[in-house]
Amino acid sequence: MDGTFSFTPQEGAIIRAWYEFATEESMRYGGGEVVFPSEIMLLNKLRRSQNDVQDFSLSELGLIADWMRKTIGGKYGSAEYLCGFEAALYQKINRLLSSATE
Repeated sequence: MDGTFSFTPQEGAIIRAWYEFATEESMRYGGGEVVFPSEIMLLNKLRRSQNDVQDFSLSELGLIADWMRKTIGGKYGSAEYLCGFEAALYQKINRLLSSATE
C-alpha cells in the first residue's frame, strides 16, 4: 500500500504542528535540536506543495502517526481529546495504517 495516500495542505499544517510539539515542546532529546534525516525529508515534502501531497510511504505514515500520538498524549495526558479537523485527520491516519498492515 506504499504511496497510495495523500494529505491536503490543511492536513499538512496540522501534521507540522504535531511535529513541532513532538520534538520541541516535549523536549525530545533535550530541547528538540535532534532532527533525523527522515523527518526533515518528510517535513520538506509537506511544505513544498500548495496542493494535495501524495506518494507517502508506509514508513512516512508511521512517523506521522508517532508525532500524532506523542502530541495527543502530551497535551491531554492519556486521554484522546480532539476536535474538528484534527479529529478527522486522526481517524484518517489510523484508517490508513490499519488498511496498510492488513
